[in-house]
Parts: sequence; C-alpha cells; structure tokens
Amino acid sequence: MSGGYFFYAYNQYKEHLAESISKEILALHNGMEKIFNPIINADLLHLIDPILNEVPKNRSFVETISLSLNNETILSSSDKRQISKTFLTTKSANKNSIAADILSGETYFLMPLTYYHGENQMIGSLLITINQKAVSSNLFLQEIYTSFMISTICIVVLISIILFMIHKFLILPLHAFEMLTLDRKREKASFFISDLANIYNHISDSYDKLDEKERSLENALYIKDYLNNILHTIDSVEHLLISDKSIQEIMDESCELLSKHGRYNLTWIGNIIDDRIEIVAHSDDSTGYVKQLNLSLNPNDPTSKGPSAQSTLANKTIVTQSVNMQYYSLWRDKAKDSGIGSSICLPLRGSANEKPFATLAIYSSKPFGFLDEEITMLEDLAGDLGYSIVSRIKKEELQVALTTDSLTGLSNRILLLKRIHDCKNPRLLLININRFRDINTVYGFDAGDFILRSYAKYLSKEISEDFGHIFKLHSDTFAILLEKSYPSQSIETFIQKISLMLAEHPFSYNGIEIWVTIAAGYSDTTEQTIENAEIALKIAKDHKVLFQQFDQSMRSNKEHEENITWYKIIKDAIKYGQLVPFYQPIVSNESGKIVKYEALARIVMDDGSIIPPFKFLDIAKKTGLYPQLTRTIVEKTIATFRELPYRVSLNLSTEDITNTDMVSFLRESIINSSIGNKIIFEILESEGVDNYDLVSEFISDFKQLGCQFAIDDFGSGFSNFEHLIKLHVDFLKIDGSLIKNLPNDRNARVIVKNIQNFASEMGIATIAEFVGSKEIADIVKSMGITYSQGYYFSEPSKEILINLEAKNI
Repeated sequence: MSGGYFFYAYNQYKEHLAESISKEILALHNGMEKIFNPIINADLLHLIDPILNEVPKNRSFVETISLSLNNETILSSSDKRQISKTFLTTKSANKNSIAADILSGETYFLMPLTYYHGENQMIGSLLITINQKAVSSNLFLQEIYTSFMISTICIVVLISIILFMIHKFLILPLHAFEMLTLDRKREKASFFISDLANIYNHISDSYDKLDEKERSLENALYIKDYLNNILHTIDSVEHLLISDKSIQEIMDESCELLSKHGRYNLTWIGNIIDDRIEIVAHSDDSTGYVKQLNLSLNPNDPTSKGPSAQSTLANKTIVTQSVNMQYYSLWRDKAKDSGIGSSICLPLRGSANEKPFATLAIYSSKPFGFLDEEITMLEDLAGDLGYSIVSRIKKEELQVALTTDSLTGLSNRILLLKRIHDCKNPRLLLININRFRDINTVYGFDAGDFILRSYAKYLSKEISEDFGHIFKLHSDTFAILLEKSYPSQSIETFIQKISLMLAEHPFSYNGIEIWVTIAAGYSDTTEQTIENAEIALKIAKDHKVLFQQFDQSMRSNKEHEENITWYKIIKDAIKYGQLVPFYQPIVSNESGKIVKYEALARIVMDDGSIIPPFKFLDIAKKTGLYPQLTRTIVEKTIATFRELPYRVSLNLSTEDITNTDMVSFLRESIINSSIGNKIIFEILESEGVDNYDLVSEFISDFKQLGCQFAIDDFGSGFSNFEHLIKLHVDFLKIDGSLIKNLPNDRNARVIVKNIQNFASEMGIATIAEFVGSKEIADIVKSMGITYSQGYYFSEPSKEILINLEAKNI
C-alpha cells in the first residue's frame, strides 16, 4: 500500500515538475523576446551570444538555447556547434501542451519570436532544448521503489522526528509571532508565509527590472563607444581634406582610414564616367571583391539595379542592411565570401543641388551594420569629401587656365616666369615667326591660328624634355627654357635645323601652301632673362639674321639712349603742363549709368599725339621723376572731382605707398579738400601682394578718411586669395587680358567666373576692364560682374563724360 501510494505521489510530482518547467520555458521565451527586440532593432547582434550563453548556466533544465531570424538556419546558440545548422524540427511548440510533451519525452521546443526591423514586424524562432535528466526520474524511481519497503520504518521514524522538530521550532514560534503581530485576524494563520512570498516576488521583480536596466545601459554604452569610434575615424578623414595632398591621395587615404574602423572591412570611390562607374580608389582588397565589380548606369544593364548605381542615379544615400536583399543577387556570393554583411553607398557632389560626380561605397562585416546616427555622420562626411574634391578640381582647372595658352595648349608666360625664378642658371631661347601679321592679313586669322598650332606641335615633337621645355608667349613668339648649358654654336645649329625644315616643308591650310621663316634670340643671363632674350630677338629681326645671342652691351647702349630721351620728355611734360589725367567712365551693369571714373596719366605732345603710361612709367621710376608724376596727377584729379558727384580711382604703386613724403601728401590733400569719400585707390595685384603688411597698414589708415580700395589687374598672375581676404578691399578689377578673350576662350570664362564667385562670396564688387564690344558687355553682365569699363562705353578723355549713349547692357 505504501509503495502504491509512493508511486502515485511520484507521478503527481512528475506532472508538477513538467508543469513547472513548462511555465519556466514560457517565461524564458517571453523574457528573450523582450530582450532581443531592442537588440535586433538596433542591429547589435553581437550582444545575443553572451545572453544565450548564460541561460543554461542559470536554468538547469535547459540543455541549449538557439536563435534564428530567418526560420531556417541558426544565427546564434549557447552551443557554438549549432550555429549555421538547420533546425532539427520545424514543428512549433503549442504553449498549452508543453507539459504533456515533456512527460512524453519531448526535448526540442520551437517557439516563435516576434521582433521589429524598423517599422516592419518580423517572425523569428527560439529553439529550446531541455535536459532530459532534469525531468526524467525512471532510474530514480527504480532505486526508490526497490529500497522503499526496506526503509519505510526508518522513514516513518524520521518523519515523526521531523514533525516534532517542525512543531517545536517552527510552528510554535510562528504562532507566537502571529499573536504579537498587529492588525491581523486570528483565523488567518498563514499570513506570515504569504508576506514572505510577496516580499520575494517583489524583490524578484525588482531584480529583473534592474537586470533589464543594466542591459539597457550596457547597450547604450556600447552604442556610445561605437559612434565615438566612427566619429574619430571621420575626424581623421576631415583632417586629410584640409591638407595639401592631391585629389588621388585624398581618395586613397580616405578609403584606408574608413576601412580601419572596427566594423568596416572595405571602402571604395568610383568616378562617374559617361554611363558607368569607374573605381579609382579603394582600401585593401585581399579577397578581390572590388576587382570583379563592373558597374553600369545604363538602365538596360542589370548592374544598374545595384545600390551604388541607384545611389548615383537617384542622388541619395542607399543603405543595404543585408546582402540577402533581392537586388544584391548579382554580388551576393562574392560578398559573403569577402565577409560583407551590409553596405552603404553615398553620392559625392560639390553641393546638395549638384549632380554627383562620384560615389562612395562602405561595406560592413555585419548585417544591419549601420545605425541611424552613423548614417547621418557618413552623409556629412560624404558632403565634405565631395566639396573638397570639387574645390580642388576647380582650383587645378583655374591654375591650368592661368598658366596655359588656350590656342596651342603650351605653358604660357606666367609659368615661364615662375620656372625662371626657380632656376639657378636660366638659359632661354626665343623663336619668332617672321611677318606673322602678313599671314593674318592675307589668309585670315583662322589661318594664323592654324600656323601657330601646327608650329607648336612641330616644336613639341622636335624638342625632348632633356633639351628643354616649350612655352607660348605673346602673339607669334615661342620660348624654350633649356635644361642644360649648351654652347651658343649648338643652339644656333639647332635653330638652323628647324629653320631648314620650314624652308623645305610649308604648312598646308585648306589646300594653300604657307611658307614660314623664323628669327631667334638667346640669353643665358641670370637677371632679366626674358628681357635680354627679347633684346637679342629684336636685334636678330632688325638685322634680318636667323640667330642672335644676347650681349650685355646690347642692353647698355639701348637703355642709355632710351633713358635720356624719355627723361627729357617726362620732365618737360611735368614742367609745361603736358602731363594730364584722362578720365574713363565706369558703368553699372545693372543700370547702365556712369557711377565712377578712373584717372589715367597721359602725356600730350606738342603735335597733339598722346603717350600712354606704359611707355614712360618705368623710365620715370628709374630716373626719380615718378613722385612728381604722381603728385601732378593727384592734384589735377582732386581739383576736377571736388565738385562732381562721382567717385574717381587713382592708381598707386608700391613706390608711392613706401614713400613717407608721398603718403603725407596724399593724406593732407584728401583732408584739405574733404574729398575722402570720393577717392578709390587702385593697387596692382603683383605689387600689393608682395608688400602685404605695408599695404594693409596703408589701407587701414586711409579707409578712416573715407577712401575705398581696389585691386587692379586681378587674375593676371598667381592671385593670392588669402592676402586679398585680409586686405579688406572694396573692388576687384578683373584683368583686361581675360575680359577681352571671353567670347572665344573657355579658359578665360572659367577664370573670370571663379573670380566673380569668389568676390561675391566675400562681398567685394567686381569691375571688368577692356570691355570693347557689346558681346563682351553681355557676357560680363550675365556673369554677375558689378561694373564695366572699356572702349565699348568710352575711351579715356580729358573731358568728363556725363551721359552715355544707349548701350542696351
């Protein structure tokens, strides 16, 4: 009877145990679903493994616990051998029959797990395998049943002793404690045990909440550290963007820096060329993933459906959270082999309103590898990277345009000056095409341009880099800066060779044979190299010889004669009032009306001929007459404009600014005439930049008197934008050599447009010089340039022109 009762009791125990484990399984499932939901949604999949590893340690009935997000293969498990395997069962457990399944010997329980990815609800699976030994007692049952009858008496005695001890040491004290407790009813004898249970449940709930809070804080700390790591990487790239590295170096090093970030394993940049993406920079690609990419922008090509092409076509960021996405099918296998789990593609552009010129692709080793905050930071980085690259491209284009002859493609005089300055012992050969003006007159300017282009190609073919570098100077003159020292006889032999070629092979233009001859001048002097070579060339042309080497006596004789002649002309002009200011109006491109004038020095000879300043200014400086010249022009200009409602520009040189007597004269003249708010001082760019500190002090002093300042001939040399910003000038006068070429020279248009954009950003007004036709005036106005000056409106005149004829500008 006792054995039967025990067997019955044991069955009841098994059922109770199975029910208890069933509840534990359900509680475990609910707990895991709450924990995993935020982790999966934040794509912090690496946090799942540590959680699953702790479950079997804390719950003895659990053998293993595994997680799948796709209901096919195991993503994470407490038993690492199970990862990536398929499920042993596909039947989901019924919550109401788990206890019965346990009693029947079932050990695998597949539980549905609901989670969210973004706003989308997804269904995964949680596979719990229970420890059969924890719920099975067959062996235990056999042992107990065999020994039960033998130990029954001992058990009865032991139970009696235990009951006695319980009565004496537990029930009686509890009863006494019950009697002492206030606000309790006597019939409620079990209240103390209930309170203990409530306290335990409260503590247990609090512990669960604290545990959940701890996990949440750990998660937040991980995300903070992760984003700080990304921010550090982006900061390194940003420092690279302000360096003096080339565009290619910036792209290469940006890719390497991004790929050093913990989760990124590959980065590349591709330029948009026609209808395809050509990868021009990438990080270390040990798996060869980048090499096999062939990306098209043609909608009929399947590769145009990929994220990088779509990012470019749609001009927006494309995030691929998993390589299992359908549109990634072309690259999926190779991506998985390369350890790629997700990617982000970002368009590179100069500004948000521009079309992309390239795309930046970053690959993560994890699926769902990009947080929202991370995407925002990468988009900011792509914006800075695109702006930096575009700015450098424009700067390089501007530099090329400034230093390249647009007709022949050869380097121009500006670059030649720089090369000579950098050369310790310059040796320069000038070659001039004789009677080139006759070619233009007889055959037309197109024929002349053809001759210049053809001759440039011939020289480029005949002259190796070891011999020298070719430059195109003004009109019909070419220059060769020699790399080595050659005897003058060797240079003359070379000139004879190319002259003979021209004598034997005429240029054919539209079926017409055009014969060309040349003259050459050579100088190996370290000072005034170009001027000396030009003197030698002029003597060769005057004497109708093929070649002439410069000799110092040529300059001395020539200079002495010219200096004596011009000294007398200038001195007499100042003495007899022949040095006078001519005034050229400056017109508003918005209203078409005259708003100011420029005073230009002229010498009016007795016969009425007018000598422009470029013929006598240098001589005036060399002979010490320049200060008198400046004083004369300033005095006459102030006297003219004192009562006129216009501003007037006066040209100053560095010599004027460094002359303390001249500065005092200018200050006194302006104060005494109260004309400060009408004076604009123009300073040559080439002179002002070299004397920045002095010019800056001068500008600051005279601005207090109401004067304004302009940089003259801006764009004629290597324009120093940094100094210009610091000088705080009011106007930029764009060099006339650029303005007059606007209709036919794309490079000139690029340079002028960039200068205008820069000035506009700095709040500086612009003035276009040498506006000689309606076509140029229209182009200047369309570019947004503030003012125009040139013969199209009026040539310089002694008289003040008050009204303009209608110009339709």
